[in-house]
Amino acid sequence: MTTPSTPVNNNLGWGIAGLILFWPVGLFALIKAIQVGSKQAAGDIAGAQASADSAKKLGKIAVIVGAVLIVLYCLIFVVLGAMMSSTS
Repeated sequence: MTTPSTPVNNNLGWGIAGLILFWPVGLFALIKAIQVGSKQAAGDIAGAQASADSAKKLGKIAVIVGAVLIVLYCLIFVVLGAMMSSTS
């Protein structure tokens, strides 16, 4: 079997970014991104594209959730700091 002239983008970057920011979902994004190459090599172009799409979707979810959690953490830290300084 031959591979197509244009390879499927595995969206590995989204998987790595998701793994860094929110690992529970980012791990699955990374696994899906890694599956793209083997599926494409086996000639399963539709499966490779489906795995790439899943990797991108899960990676974006992980990045968004991780960013929101970081912002919430910073806000809580600032609010608690302000409360502690106003009571002393």
